[in-house]
Parts: sequence; C-alpha cells; structure tokens
Amino acid sequence: MTFDTFEPELDQPIPRRVTPRQGLAHGCALWPIRLFVLPHTLAGPLLIFLAVSRIVLYLGVLFAGEDVEARVVRKIESKGKKGTHYSADYVYTVNQKEYTGTVSMGADEFVMTREGQVFLVKVFAPQSEGGHWPGVGNSSPGWAVVGICFAALFWNGILSVFLYHLYYRPWWHRWMVRRGLPAAGLVREVKQWTNKGTKVVRVRYEYAVPLDGHTPGGVFTGQMTGSGPQANRVAVGGIVTVLYSPRRPHRNLLYALADYKAVPLTSTT
Repeated sequence: MTFDTFEPELDQPIPRRVTPRQGLAHGCALWPIRLFVLPHTLAGPLLIFLAVSRIVLYLGVLFAGEDVEARVVRKIESKGKKGTHYSADYVYTVNQKEYTGTVSMGADEFVMTREGQVFLVKVFAPQSEGGHWPGVGNSSPGWAVVGICFAALFWNGILSVFLYHLYYRPWWHRWMVRRGLPAAGLVREVKQWTNKGTKVVRVRYEYAVPLDGHTPGGVFTGQMTGSGPQANRVAVGGIVTVLYSPRRPHRNLLYALADYKAVPLTSTT
C-alpha cells in the first residue's frame, strides 16, 4: 500500500476534522451515561483516600501506639434480623482530652463486662480518635484495613472499565484520527465472536514506520477490537490503514475500527 491508496480523507493537513463514525447520535449518547456514572466516579477517589488513611492509622498504632486506660460507660444489647448484637461504649483520655468509642463483643464477654470496667486501648497520639485499638471485644483493625482496601480496589477496578469506554477510548480515538500519521498495516490474525447479537472482531496487525528526524522507525505490532460493517471486511493477510503517534509510533490505531473518522475537506457536514 502506498500513501496514495490511503483513505482520501486522511490525505489532508493535520489536525484533521473528525466526526463520530456512527454519527452525532453516538457522541451525544455518551453524555447521559457519563452524567449517570459521575457520582460513582467521585466515590472511587474517596474510597482510595479512606483506604490510604486506614493504612496510615494502622501503621501509626502498630509502631507508635501507646497504651491508655479506657473505661466502659454503657453496655448495649440490641435485637436484629441476625440475632442479638452486643456492644459497649467506652471513654479514654489523651492529652487531657476525652474521646469515646464503641466496640462489639460476644455474648459471653458481654455478660462478664460491667460498666465502669477499666481496660487498655492502644492509641496513636496524633490521631487519638480514629487511630486506636480497644483491648476488648471483637475489634479486628487488620481486617478492617483489608476490607476497605478490597472495597477500594473492587470499586475502582469496575469503574475503570466504564471510564475507559466513556472517556479515554473516545478521546484517544479522536486524537489519533486528528493527528495520527497513516501507515500500511498487514493483518496477521483475526478472531471473531458474537456479543448480544453483534459480531465483534479482534485484529492483530503489524506496520512499518519510516525513520526520520522526529520519529524512530521500525516495525511495530498492534491489536484492536471493534465491530461494524468495516470490521467484517478485515481478513488475515489484508492491507489496512494504521494511524500512529508521530512521537511514539508504537501507539497506534486501526482506522477501520476507530470510533471516529476524518471529515473530507470537501464535506460541509
């Protein structure tokens, strides 16, 4: 494939004008979904902040904690769907300031515990309220840290899939179609499957980039997944148009599967 055989709309000055390949409706349809996902997106950084905070407090108590006397001020017995829940409120003093806390406990320990009972609390002085471990009850500070870390990883792991398809992929495809340089690619492998009635293909290809003063040359490989009429025409051994980044030619895009396409200079739309 020579430069003259690339799609005509690519043979124009950079940056090119672009439009969604499936029409404006495709681009506009993303915004309601983005607005819906926005609150969930904000929860991701919050969970990361809470996880990091819990880790810091845990390490602070573990390595710099001091034993402080605490006193039980109230025993609480409450009925729930899963049975009876037992807990106790307590107070402790650090640097002449009083703090309160609540700890869960089993039925046997609850019976043996009395109001006014004194026990030790391990406290990280710079964060005396949040950074402390009561010496009674069923408190498991290590498992609490593991729990919030797992929640942060799980939530952000799922969220990253949505963010990739709603933000990064459209931005990257648009940028590459606007500014990417075309190269002839050779299709090495095509895998096909059906997803909810839609034919999907995964294409593996390679392309050559000439060496010049700004771009390191060489042969590079790429892989991309997509669907649509143009995807159905991709076959092993076929020649395809690959767009690559001028400064980082290993970053590439298979033009036929891109979410955007270049607008011909003669187009008025």
